[in-house]
Amino acid sequence: MPRQFIKISYSSKPANKLQEAVLKAFMSLDQTDWPHLEGAKFMVFQKFDDAVASYTGRATMSRPYISEYEKNICMIYSDVANVAIYEILPYQNITDKTN
Repeated sequence: MPRQFIKISYSSKPANKLQEAVLKAFMSLDQTDWPHLEGAKFMVFQKFDDAVASYTGRATMSRPYISEYEKNICMIYSDVANVAIYEILPYQNITDKTN
């Protein structure tokens, strides 16, 4: 089963403390790999939920918008960050001419 790679593909300056907390939580996942897609998606949602739960102010933030492109997933969080989950393809030696 192919592994999954989490990458913060876009981030902008947070407008409030909640967005800052969520962005900081996502940065801890940047450039990590996971054994399966469901585990990677769960961890991103878990980090989001933990950051929102630990925030004590008045700001609110909606759940992520998820876009799926073939085998890749992009989660968009209120114009603050885009979290992309890519499938890690197995190594293929392109110079091997035995096929």
